[in-house]
Amino acid sequence: MSAVARPDHNRLIRILVAVDAVLVGALVIALVVTGVNRGSRSGTAATTGSSVGGSASAAPSGSASPGPAHFRLPSGNIACTLTGDSATCTIANATFTVPPVAGCTGSVGHTVVLDAHGVATPCETGPAPGPAGEDVPTLPYGSSSTLGGRTCTSATDGVTCTDARGVGFRLARESLTLLPQGTAPSATAASNVTSGSPGPTGGDAGGKGKGKGKG
Repeated sequence: MSAVARPDHNRLIRILVAVDAVLVGALVIALVVTGVNRGSRSGTAATTGSSVGGSASAAPSGSASPGPAHFRLPSGNIACTLTGDSATCTIANATFTVPPVAGCTGSVGHTVVLDAHGVATPCETGPAPGPAGEDVPTLPYGSSSTLGGRTCTSATDGVTCTDARGVGFRLARESLTLLPQGTAPSATAASNVTSGSPGPTGGDAGGKGKGKGKG
């Protein structure tokens, strides 16, 4: 009996070993598949994160506004236009005088231009400019506008426009002052531009008392 039972016992052992081998193989395969799936999900997440990050870094950053290219001072008496080549300001009511331009049959002093050559007051053959209308953007006192390397700053004592060298002018109701103060920016402008007599504050308002209106 024992001789007959031994082969059956050995066969049972072989079956159990085979089953164990299958189970172990299935477990190994399951672990491999799980690892691949996790890696795939991680790769997708990493790729998505990289894409979002790239989009965020590519977005343009906000920058301070350079100010309007065409504006008036709050009084409306002075208006300026900035372009890539020049800064031009006009004044409706002025009490200063500038040397006449040879051959000019119009007016001089209502328009001041700052360009690459310096400062000039060109001859205006048409009517003198009037106060800027309400449709023109207002540059509040203490604010600046920059374009083409030139900056104009609005203040109660007038508008000051300068380039990167500090060359420019300050225009007010009672004065036109060259900058750097007391010097002519260029030989060509020297014969056309002069500093007016500043009021008590040297400014756009003309000081207290006479000419209280700003601009």
